[in-house]
Amino acid sequence: MISPRPLNQSERVIRQYQALVQKVIMRFWARNKSPHGAVDWRDREHRYETLYTERLYAVWAGVMLRASRIKVKKKFIQADDAFVEWLRSYAPILAANLANVDKEGLEAAMRLYATDPQTASAIMANSVNLRPDQVMSLGRRAETARSRGYTGDALNESIQRWEFEALSNRAKMIAVTELNRGYIEAQEISIKSAVKDGLMSGNIAKVWETAEDELVCDVCGPMDGESVPLSEDFDIEGGKPPAHPWCRCTVNYENWGTE
Repeated sequence: MISPRPLNQSERVIRQYQALVQKVIMRFWARNKSPHGAVDWRDREHRYETLYTERLYAVWAGVMLRASRIKVKKKFIQADDAFVEWLRSYAPILAANLANVDKEGLEAAMRLYATDPQTASAIMANSVNLRPDQVMSLGRRAETARSRGYTGDALNESIQRWEFEALSNRAKMIAVTELNRGYIEAQEISIKSAVKDGLMSGNIAKVWETAEDELVCDVCGPMDGESVPLSEDFDIEGGKPPAHPWCRCTVNYENWGTE
């Protein structure tokens, strides 16, 4: 094995940063609730991109710097600045993805209003910060609470509590998933840089690794141990981990011999 990074190492690095990222995102949402009237989605994307470049760029850079230190022949090498370019290029992609989910969340709240105006009204201000499935889940929980006799302030307080839990869950999901993405990208960039500089053989394979526990999903389970050449992508949407939100998978590297 070339890479010294087992899965638990990547998780330790990500956990050191995820709480900070989660807190920054929650503060951003608190300042950017759904306004009255139409939402300017281009502006929404711009706000996310600004958040990333001004507040979160340094966090991702820190994770990537730690992930990009690859040990070869008892010496650590540091990749070139290619991962910085990846950070810059990924900012608008992440911003667009987050804004698109926000739009779907607001649309889900508007649909919910037709059948459950009380719940929809209670969460409308934050619906732009929730995933659509979270909006519908809040609707189902409110319906169950009403069937058990919750009304008025007691029901509204419960909805607000569930809403905060949902926001925290989404913020944590974004932090874990995207920090893992940066970690994996940095490792691959470093390996490719080492090959380019002649510090490693070009005959290297990427190996997909899961956590190998009961939480591994049906998407990632079959991928465990799958390998492809360094220059190729895995046969899965996105080509590499994370394959989905909350994905804990990582990539290791094997030397197939010298060329």
